[in-house]
Amino acid sequence: MNGYFCVLTTIDFFVLCFMCILTYLSETLSKKQKRGFFLAFVLIAGISALEVITLVVDGLPPGYRWLNITANYLGFGLSPAVCICLVYVLDRKTALRREIRTAVRIEIGYLIFLFVTIPCGIVFSVSADNIYSRGPHFYIYIVVYFGAILYLSASTVITAREFQNRSRLLIYPLILFVMAETIIQVALPELHVTWLCVTLLSVLYFIYCSEMWNQLDALTGLLNQNSYLKQTGGVRCKGGVLVVFDVDDFKHVNDVYGHAAGDGVLQKLAESMKQYFSKDVILGRNGGDEFCIFMPDCTAVEVKPFLKKFTEETRNFYCKGEAHTFTISLGFAEYPVLADDRSQLMRCADMALYEVKMRGKNGCMAYREGERIKSRAKLGFAVKDIIDNMPGAFIVYRADKENDEILLANNELLRLTGCKNMDELLAYTGKSFCNLIRPDEQESCQKSIWSQINGGHSNDYIFFHMRKADGKYISVLDHGRIVDSVHNGRVFYVMIMDLKSLQRHYGDCLELVEK
Repeated sequence: MNGYFCVLTTIDFFVLCFMCILTYLSETLSKKQKRGFFLAFVLIAGISALEVITLVVDGLPPGYRWLNITANYLGFGLSPAVCICLVYVLDRKTALRREIRTAVRIEIGYLIFLFVTIPCGIVFSVSADNIYSRGPHFYIYIVVYFGAILYLSASTVITAREFQNRSRLLIYPLILFVMAETIIQVALPELHVTWLCVTLLSVLYFIYCSEMWNQLDALTGLLNQNSYLKQTGGVRCKGGVLVVFDVDDFKHVNDVYGHAAGDGVLQKLAESMKQYFSKDVILGRNGGDEFCIFMPDCTAVEVKPFLKKFTEETRNFYCKGEAHTFTISLGFAEYPVLADDRSQLMRCADMALYEVKMRGKNGCMAYREGERIKSRAKLGFAVKDIIDNMPGAFIVYRADKENDEILLANNELLRLTGCKNMDELLAYTGKSFCNLIRPDEQESCQKSIWSQINGGHSNDYIFFHMRKADGKYISVLDHGRIVDSVHNGRVFYVMIMDLKSLQRHYGDCLELVEK
């Protein structure tokens, strides 16, 4: 073992130790990716150490023969595993893919074969004098190792397809480097630079993957907002269409079904985007539940049927094994017909999107120049704002005889019951609408409501005494409507009026009507 090899090996170990620390400290990599890189670096360090051992003990007294055999066996046997670790890193999914599991099984089978054939010297042999030599079938190792290289190269190319930028082209010189390293290992084993090359390869993979993943949204795998803006800013085309869309009632999904279900909705939507749109289309996530798409070299008229079909697709998410449907709203604007400035074009598409929202959601609309499209401020009339500022008391509860859970109440209802907030209302009613009714009237009121509903009426009218938070009762008139809600099933929308207030303001009129 000469001096230059000692220097190269020292550099190799230093770089590998540094990369292990860098992997541990990285905030870009996931836990799975950290495990993959860390294992790859440790494997390379271990195999490099084994190579040092083989060079040191080769030719020593026969008592060191077992060490020479063990070091060569582990070195030849574990070399393909480095490529498998890097493929494991490339896969962003949490679970192991079937292909990786198959590769691991092949590696285990190769290790067993290598171990069994040691006495025969098929791949390599160590003489009784403790001299290493290649076996007559050394090509088996070459085939297995080269197969691992090809597997890594193919996986890298496939993974690079999701990266929508020019940096993905860097993967090809990286693959060429892998091939060159393999040829060096086979043709010039005495050069002893193989594992330094492998170390360099793994470092390049670390840099490449970190750079690429930094441009992607961690949840959906689409371009993040910053990368999307950079990518679309560099597009050179005669025309195009900018699309903006989001999930209808996404907050409701998070609130009712949990954030895990919300994440599932976004991931499913991202997957459908990748499958539906061609490779030249730029896909991104603006943040939250809003997505953006740029379709180059097309017009709004050309893509409208295509986008309409995409909007109307049936989409489901699952929560506790039960399927739930969700919809999207989409707006788009044409470049450069409406604007040659990216931010202005985004505003046009955004206004079209919110016009869809105001028309009932679950639709697709193009921005048309000259049309009086209302601004985003129009959405200031949000549902909660409207409900809270209604001049009458309003409450929503489940149309379920066994579970009439209160879902919503406006400010006027809280005032009428003497509650400071929704939590106080739910506390004193036990979340049940029935508990607002005086106990001796509860059964008769329920019978009256359901007899009206079962009689074919969507509306019901009942009179009862409503219990306030302080235990007092007031006389009220209940006007309810049964509704089939997409998210909550059958519910009652109910207006409640204080009879004393009605009589005070409209008593004379009511008497006149009665007469």
